[in-house]
Amino acid sequence: MADTLRRMLESGKLTDEQCLSFLRGLDFDKEAKVVGGCTSEITPVHSREREKKAIQGTNEEEEAVDNRKSLRQLLDIRKLSGEDRYFIIRQLDEEGLVVDTRYLCQIADTQGFDFDPDVPIPRLKGISPFYFGENEEQPPAEMVLYGRLGVHWFNFEQKRKLEFIRIPKLNTEHPFSFSYFITVEVKDVDAAAADSLTLQTLVRRPFFPHMKLYMERCRIKPTKAERDPEFNIFHAYVVDEFYQGCMPTFLSELPEEADDDDGVRFYEVQAKDIDNNDWLRLYTEFALFQVCEAGSHSFLPKEMKIKKILVETLETHTEPSLKLESLNAIFHISFRANSCDYTSVVRRTTDWIPGHMFLEVENFSREVPS
Repeated sequence: MADTLRRMLESGKLTDEQCLSFLRGLDFDKEAKVVGGCTSEITPVHSREREKKAIQGTNEEEEAVDNRKSLRQLLDIRKLSGEDRYFIIRQLDEEGLVVDTRYLCQIADTQGFDFDPDVPIPRLKGISPFYFGENEEQPPAEMVLYGRLGVHWFNFEQKRKLEFIRIPKLNTEHPFSFSYFITVEVKDVDAAAADSLTLQTLVRRPFFPHMKLYMERCRIKPTKAERDPEFNIFHAYVVDEFYQGCMPTFLSELPEEADDDDGVRFYEVQAKDIDNNDWLRLYTEFALFQVCEAGSHSFLPKEMKIKKILVETLETHTEPSLKLESLNAIFHISFRANSCDYTSVVRRTTDWIPGHMFLEVENFSREVPS
């Protein structure tokens, strides 16, 4: 492991801070409960001892084990190369895996969104919860975007007007954070009562060069456990070939060779459309986040300004502006942030199953004023 980390440092794949963060996670050095991190209060020595006892099955009370990494550490590990991820998997396989049956039942009953406090979470290859307080440290900006995306898609499909309030909790896998079971507190704008509701959304982000998101859950939290025999199985996305394959090239205008069909296929989004559909700004924030994730500048969506959006879809509508309501559509977005101009393509597709949505984001250029 030391040789692997040293090699990654020398090649520039890992910063000093990320390396230290990763080593801290492996050494169990978080001794206290932290917001947005490990929910255990076990010291490094005690955690190893409890692990040993859990494997031996000597004491049910001692089976409670800790999640060895904070959420930030889990997100940093995603930046490792495929070779380095394989090395970690091999190390984990050598340690073995012990899973409590109650944990498996909780996943089946809640589809991974909730665990009872007394259910032991596997230290290796498990799903762990992370909690956030109203006036304390908040979840990473990326997770907030995913939570807002879930609210948007629920509103889009159900014709509702739920308003995002905050993320009190999310669950994700360790050691490789790939799926995000996000609990979102929302408010129904149309409801007379001001009581909040709980929305649950499952967003997966595989390891791809550009941002690809799979949403597989988008629902109001059920009042009782509901087992789903297809849970945790990727559904095959069946969409028109027009929306498959590599991301299309950014278009600022209609193609020069545009014919009547092209004219029907495109719609230039008006300012009033952007004002009335705040999810267009959300899609642009995803594009900005990908720019920032690449290290260009800080993620400051308040300083972002949408310049133009051209929507492209094969779905026909009576009014051009209704193309925004297409389930399958491509958005050519130009925007400005931190004194730079960007162009981006966002592709939204569905497989016609409620709660499912596939969002891809790719940026194409950055222009810095002279």
